[in-house]
Amino acid sequence: MSALSKRHFTNGSAGDSASKRPTLLRAAAEAGLDAAAAEAFLESGELHDAVWRSYGVMPRRGISAIPLFIFHVPELGLVGGPLREGPPTPYVINGSHL
Repeated sequence: MSALSKRHFTNGSAGDSASKRPTLLRAAAEAGLDAAAAEAFLESGELHDAVWRSYGVMPRRGISAIPLFIFHVPELGLVGGPLREGPPTPYVINGSHL
């Protein structure tokens, strides 16, 4: 997961999406998995239905994206957010990191 997350969230804008097979296979190899076995597993579709079933519950619960938490509470000294002037703030947390 670390290898895949790093590729997806750090290099995603360069095309390294977790939804792309080459990204999955490079991450598997980086994690020390057998690349041929990983590719054979992806080709098999073995857990395809289980994965889509797990995602199927989210839209019915109103979940359609990964949340982004932005904290701006000047009273507590938490000042920030992507539309505020100044340097990047530590008060922006991507929900996928939780």
